[in-house]
Amino acid sequence: MARPLKKGLDYFPVDTLGDKKSNLIFSKYGIYGKGLTLALMEEIYGQEGYYCLMTEEDKLFFTTHMRIEEDFFEEFLQYAFRIGLFDKEMYDKHSILTSAQIQEIYFSAISRRKHIKFNSEYMLINLDTDMVDNEFLHSGDSTYKDNADINLINECKSTQSKEKENTEEDRTENNSTEDKIAADCTQSKPTAERENTAVRKAEAAVEQENNDAFFEVLDIYEANIGRTTAGEFMELSNAVKKGGAKTVTNAIYEAVKNNVKSMTGVKWYIDKNIENRCYS
Repeated sequence: MARPLKKGLDYFPVDTLGDKKSNLIFSKYGIYGKGLTLALMEEIYGQEGYYCLMTEEDKLFFTTHMRIEEDFFEEFLQYAFRIGLFDKEMYDKHSILTSAQIQEIYFSAISRRKHIKFNSEYMLINLDTDMVDNEFLHSGDSTYKDNADINLINECKSTQSKEKENTEEDRTENNSTEDKIAADCTQSKPTAERENTAVRKAEAAVEQENNDAFFEVLDIYEANIGRTTAGEFMELSNAVKKGGAKTVTNAIYEAVKNNVKSMTGVKWYIDKNIENRCYS
């Protein structure tokens, strides 16, 4: 009986200085957020390697195991989606937690494995171009199976190493087989899929830029008004989406100048500035 293919990792890298996303999680939720992030990464890297299922049943099991409230976990996930720790579209479509960064780390770590499984519907990176130093090729469909193209690459190496041992007649026969394998090995992904990858990257860049602008506004608010509750956080986020970061920032400074120290008061200035901008 064949040994089952290994999926996950025995260990994964953790940035000792922390990146922006993990620092935001720690700033908002403290040690609970940091521990929860680490637990989810262990679940992802340790099981499937580049994603984990998070259906309603999975949420119940996870929150029970972690001894946390479901409402808190749901709030944490929404914040994680907002800052780009996990990909919201993949969660909505497939009920999974993953990100481009997670996938890059995982597929880099398993680059020496001979047999690799992946679901192309879950992919946020292009293994042909994003993983420049590795010999990854997509299988070209969305079924969960052995990546046949990787096996063909190994077969190419195998037939070349045995070529010297063959007779002239064997070489002729092998050459036709090797030509077919080489052609299969060099097949690229469909143009449409490459274009979709480019679109996703562009959308991700815009989303990251919007996130950066929002968190600059959040920092200004918390420095001058105080820490936000979950409700105030959402109100501030919606205001930035509606009026833009500059408008909301000006409203905060105007509120501070008039000795306003509550979201209710700040919101009045935000609404006024947005209205003035619309009619100016």
